[in-house]
Amino acid sequence: MWRLIAGGVLLALLAMMPSGCTLEPALGTEGHPIVWVFLPSNDADRLLDHAQRLAALLRDVSGMVIKPIVAPNYREGVQALCAGKAHMGVFDPFSYIVAHCQKCVTAALTFVRWGSTFHASQITVSRKSGIRSIVELKGKTFCRSDPLSASGWVILLILMRKEGLDPGRDLAQVGDVGTPLGVIQSVYSGLHDAGATYVDARE
Repeated sequence: MWRLIAGGVLLALLAMMPSGCTLEPALGTEGHPIVWVFLPSNDADRLLDHAQRLAALLRDVSGMVIKPIVAPNYREGVQALCAGKAHMGVFDPFSYIVAHCQKCVTAALTFVRWGSTFHASQITVSRKSGIRSIVELKGKTFCRSDPLSASGWVILLILMRKEGLDPGRDLAQVGDVGTPLGVIQSVYSGLHDAGATYVDARE
């Protein structure tokens, strides 16, 4: 599995190799590693561990030195690439669109997860809230993992507006809790009435 992933990423890495002379160490060396930014997940430490394993495998097959980092949030992940602090990244769809509109990224590869190149969104609600429809979110507290998360906010934001709900005006509160798992835990514990995640973050 890791070698299949590495093979695809290697193609993208080869396109990044510099040509000509430069005063600084070549990109992909110890003195100038390729910085690979990841967006935060449910377990940042586990994500970084997997990324470091993948980076080590890529170094074995390409000789390039890669330094994985996990951004504190989606926006800072985008800024890392657009500010030149990272050379490549793993983004969700909306974060990619934001970065692409700033003309600082180009897609090279896409994920195939559980046999699909896309996934769906869901709203999880507390049973005590009595919420049974989108419009019944009015006056309720809501949580999301990140304001740039496609499945954890943007898609649901569009859906709410389609149903005549203005989240900024009609929701009692919108809280940012950092991860999909944080959303589920926040709803289950009663800190928020509802929250948005990918399907099915409860598992």
